[in-house]
Amino acid sequence: MPTTQPQLHVLSFPEHLLVWTWRKLVSGRGGCPLVGREYAAFDGGEEMLVALAAFLRALGQGSRRALSVGPPGCLGMTADERQMLALLAAGQCEDETLIAAHLDWLVRPESRDGVAAAVRCLARTLTANDLDLPRPAIAAMSAAPMLAVVN
Repeated sequence: MPTTQPQLHVLSFPEHLLVWTWRKLVSGRGGCPLVGREYAAFDGGEEMLVALAAFLRALGQGSRRALSVGPPGCLGMTADERQMLALLAAGQCEDETLIAAHLDWLVRPESRDGVAAAVRCLARTLTANDLDLPRPAIAAMSAAPMLAVVN
């Protein structure tokens, strides 16, 4: 009987850069010369790295739970890494409904505004450096779904 192999999501350069940096920062290797060199290649690289660190700090402090981050060098992505990328892609699209949906899931209500501001700031710096994340596959609904009550 044939078996199916799990398919890895092929990351775009911006996705790879963000996940790779997040993993380096979380593992305590944010001062790695390679991180600095990657961001130095961009005109706004230092600003982008500062915005990413601020976003990760806000997300970490406001998170409803401990977020799962893969080890540096791991090919697969965790669900939290995928959701972080989707949140930032929504920020680049300026899709406020989708941003709100991700934030409702990820962060405590009292932290929502701070994390949302960090998302928008990082999304702007990524866009300014031509680092466009793949757009979300589906758009968020514009209105709350209605459920019929059946007796």
